[in-house]
Amino acid sequence: MNLLTVNDVLQHPLFKEAEWVAGKKGETRHVRWLHIMEVIDFSTLLHGQEMILTTGAGLVNNEVSSSTYIKELVDGGASCLCIELGTYIDHIEPEMIATANEYDFPLIVFYEQVRFIDLSQTINSTIVNVQHQNLKELDEVSQQLQFLTTKPNGYVHIVKFLHERLNLPVIYCPVQDVSFCYPSAAKTHQPAMKEHLHEAERDPMYTGSYYAYLQQEYALLQPIVIMGRVWGIIGMILPHAEKDELLSLMLDRASLAIANHLLRTKYQEEQKLHQEQAWVNELIHKKIPNEKQALAKIGELAASPQPFSYRMFVLSTTAANPDSLASSEDGHYHLALTLRNYFERKGCKPFICRAKSYQLAVLVIQPGSQAGKIPDVTDLQAALNTQNVEDTSYEFGFSQPYVRLTEAHSAFEEAEQIIQYRQMSSRKPSAFFEQSGVYQLLLNMKDDTYIKRFIDQQLDAIRTHEVKAAPYLLDTLKVYLKNHCVKIDTAKELHIARQTLYHRLDKIEMLLGFKVAEEPQQRLALEVALEAYELYN
Repeated sequence: MNLLTVNDVLQHPLFKEAEWVAGKKGETRHVRWLHIMEVIDFSTLLHGQEMILTTGAGLVNNEVSSSTYIKELVDGGASCLCIELGTYIDHIEPEMIATANEYDFPLIVFYEQVRFIDLSQTINSTIVNVQHQNLKELDEVSQQLQFLTTKPNGYVHIVKFLHERLNLPVIYCPVQDVSFCYPSAAKTHQPAMKEHLHEAERDPMYTGSYYAYLQQEYALLQPIVIMGRVWGIIGMILPHAEKDELLSLMLDRASLAIANHLLRTKYQEEQKLHQEQAWVNELIHKKIPNEKQALAKIGELAASPQPFSYRMFVLSTTAANPDSLASSEDGHYHLALTLRNYFERKGCKPFICRAKSYQLAVLVIQPGSQAGKIPDVTDLQAALNTQNVEDTSYEFGFSQPYVRLTEAHSAFEEAEQIIQYRQMSSRKPSAFFEQSGVYQLLLNMKDDTYIKRFIDQQLDAIRTHEVKAAPYLLDTLKVYLKNHCVKIDTAKELHIARQTLYHRLDKIEMLLGFKVAEEPQQRLALEVALEAYELYN
């Protein structure tokens, strides 16, 4: 790798008078930068892999021992310490040498005065040139990796290429396929890699590369995460326990290449599944006449002794621009892939079809112990947001659970009604039909004339008065009913004095002609009328 080590830097002519006094085993430590530092408190000054140049001024008359100073440099990630003797200190203490040897931390001395500015300028220029070459190499590797994704079994070519380029053993472990490594001798590390893969599956939040030990060998590992789900892990066995930023970047590019290859494969599978699952559309439109034919479409699930139920999930897409990605065929397939991945992670079996140009319908089968339960969908919106499509919004709804597949048309209508309800409501109601309360009745009214007449009958007295004199009465009544006619809670929520609330309630009850808290049947009618009023307005 094109990374300067401590030993590389010491070969430069400017270091010909320098003497290595301790930590010789650390000669392979990488050097990111030369840094002149004369202070003892440097906790915020180091980023790691710096070669420190000092005259020792900070060590004179300081409470921090030279041994502690070395330990703090090691903890800060420094690569090496170069001390100029003579100006402030004239010798290196034995305890300093012992500590440097203990941590294999290179300790270099100059016995004559040197121009630190010359050392810094020359070596740092060399480091910058090396970093530029590294970026060029990284770009070449990235381009080659992307080319390899177009080949059949692209991950095999990627693993082999990475090994040949870096001369390091490379291992790839997918979740749903056989592992592959190059050279074959690296197979001994596959069980340990599988353990790391299972750990990443349990906690997919961390997606960056990390270092680990595989059977007492140092390794660099990178989970492959697509749409919040771990699909595999790739790693390489390293010759020494030294962090290498370029290797991390190359492994990251390899993981992205494999992710693109997997995503392309899944995309093709999704297109095929769309064709196979056109029967969901037939169920929605009542074109499958009997349950036996419907059950035949779900294969082995129908023959399973475990009970199952299903919900119909409908996702409605609204794009500000009709030509946006969300409205395209590609956009729908990627959205379907996201939903399939999401529901499978929840332990469900999804069957997806495109119900309308802007709508996806998913028959979500909940097998075994999950049958009939309301699934946890707190992270569904976050999964949809991974589409990153500008000016596009998503609304969704779930039907109540069903068992007979031939009732899918009713389930589809319920899911659509929930979307309508969520779009019309000023608050954000539940996405599940069975949690929509009285709206289950209101949304199923084929003729809304009676509902509007009912609203007028219950609320006209207050609404008419509101327009003329007191526009706050209807809101007061809503909050009063919401708080179960508890006046102290109502006043607190409305941020008004209790006497003001009493005055308002007197006026409301005078207009209605009855005491709200004392008439449970009429109070129920008021609550239904208020919900209907919000829905229809």
